[in-house]
Amino acid sequence: MSSRACLLYFESCPNKDKARENLKQALVQLGIAPIWDEVDLESYQTPQKWRGFPSPTILVDGSDVVTGNFSASGTTSCRLGDAPSVDLIAARLKSSGPTKKWWVPLSSTPAALISLFPAAFCPACYPALAGLLSSLGLAGLISDSVLRPLTIAFLFIGVLALGYEAKRNRHYGSLAMGAVGAIGIYAGLYIFALPWLKFTGIAMLIGASIWNVFPKKFFKAKTECAACKAEGGVPNG
Repeated sequence: MSSRACLLYFESCPNKDKARENLKQALVQLGIAPIWDEVDLESYQTPQKWRGFPSPTILVDGSDVVTGNFSASGTTSCRLGDAPSVDLIAARLKSSGPTKKWWVPLSSTPAALISLFPAAFCPACYPALAGLLSSLGLAGLISDSVLRPLTIAFLFIGVLALGYEAKRNRHYGSLAMGAVGAIGIYAGLYIFALPWLKFTGIAMLIGASIWNVFPKKFFKAKTECAACKAEGGVPNG
């Protein structure tokens, strides 16, 4: 698609105009340029994965604002009830917007930072580290009894954030990568005391968080942009 939103309809649909107007209002309400794609479900050029969606359907980043589905099987039919509401469309545009994902990479930062404490590997560093932390009023952090539960807590938060995004975006590869990274951090710190394992885990956890900012539908939209236009997508606004 050439824009984030797409209206699927067929010409005889009685609610297509209302869906179009609701989509326009939702975009304007959020300060987004009122530009979207339109696809006639009855066109032979319409992608097969969309043919089962009822008319009218509004897709945001490739998924139905009502059901969250990315595809639908079956034959084209009228949508039961009314067109998707302005509030529903606006909510989906908000929740899937890139500005809502800034916290995903940041969720792994506390775990990565606390994992860099050298207490698990370098006793010679204790005096310097203790002096630094004391000057900051954080001398208590040098204790392993404090670092270990903090590390576990922050690792859990980081993986939990990845899990939330994975469930929403169906991007489970980044969740698996982040979970393996978290295990690597803990094992490198407290089980095997291997710096390379710890740093590999840190890289994997942060990499998974950054990867998760660009979910499957992002890459799918990029590859389908030209195809959508060739298969019935018509920019509108």
